[in-house]
Amino acid sequence: MEDEGQAEDGLITLNALKAQVNCHLQRANLNWDNCLLLTSYGDHQTFVLMADGSHVVIDQSLRESINSFARVNNCLQSNICPSSRLLGKNVRGIIAGLNRLLPSGGLHNPNLVFYMARFLTGYVYLPDQGMVDLHLVNRNLKCRVAIPAYKDTFTRILEAADELSNLQLGVLHYLMHCYGYQHECTQLANNYHRGRQMRVHVACWEKAKLLWIVNEAYKQHYGQAVEPQMRAELTRVMERCYQIK
Repeated sequence: MEDEGQAEDGLITLNALKAQVNCHLQRANLNWDNCLLLTSYGDHQTFVLMADGSHVVIDQSLRESINSFARVNNCLQSNICPSSRLLGKNVRGIIAGLNRLLPSGGLHNPNLVFYMARFLTGYVYLPDQGMVDLHLVNRNLKCRVAIPAYKDTFTRILEAADELSNLQLGVLHYLMHCYGYQHECTQLANNYHRGRQMRVHVACWEKAKLLWIVNEAYKQHYGQAVEPQMRAELTRVMERCYQIK
């Protein structure tokens, strides 16, 4: 695949970005606001397109960088993993409401890219090059980056993440409503899945999350999944409403 670098229409390829390194760091505290895109830079380094447009190389692998990002930003498995059973699809990436750090494809793909979907205003598949043209916009930068990706895989990952994003925002919106802060919820919406029955979805999510947490702990301690009777009892206790005795 020939790298044409910077095109006249402002589109730049990933290889062209990686050829313009501005800074080299041993470690970096990446967060939802200060980076746009991460990808491997050799076997043991990570290239990062920062939110201010600078190009940084970090002395740790892409896997280490993503795991470090999750730790620094307190991204819990229990807020993501239960969705696979609940939504009936495999959800990839780190999703926290509107904040979504998503992979462009399979995690073992040598051309894997993680990008901030929060700043993705659109994308176009370029079939002749086998790339996806990402349109990334934030308060400091507006750019178009062509990354190697399969259209169907890229779209499937993004749509699944948006579905979980909407569910998480629905949970937050519903809890704020329950706590009397509904008037504060003016921007807590993901446009992909409006109008669903919030209470039902929140109940399903909380149930899936609790059962996932207990099941993971049970497997670690006893080497097997939670028995159906225990799952039923957990559900009964979780769904029990407050009563004066």
